[in-house]
Amino acid sequence: MISNSHITQDINLKRLEELQIHLWGKIQPHGVLFVLDESNLKIVQTSSNTKQFFGIIPQEIVNLTLDDIFDSFQIEQLKIGLENNNLDFINPTKLWARVDGDNYVIFDGVFHRNGEGFLILELESSYFSRKYPLFKFLSPSESIY
Repeated sequence: MISNSHITQDINLKRLEELQIHLWGKIQPHGVLFVLDESNLKIVQTSSNTKQFFGIIPQEIVNLTLDDIFDSFQIEQLKIGLENNNLDFINPTKLWARVDGDNYVIFDGVFHRNGEGFLILELESSYFSRKYPLFKFLSPSESIY
């Protein structure tokens, strides 16, 4: 797992079984997380593994918009769903990003809002999703947080 914050070493293992991963400030290593300002889709926070997927370090991704990373046609479709306050319209979604010349990376994505009013985008490599089909099983479910 990739850490977004400092975690102490004396961890109660029984408690680990009960905690959901989003409460730990961590993500799975095969995914990327963006925290977005919904008004302009600007990335205000990201997981620390963006270089692995996009070839861009986290400090350079913060303050970019989704338009800067993904195909503009896809982003226009996302904006329609967001303007209508309809996350069901956009979830789950496939997003592709140009990472090196004409090379693309394809992601499976899910949007949800957190309690602080930010839009969260969770991305998983489509390769990982094909290899481990749990995403396809879970994708119709709705986020409750």
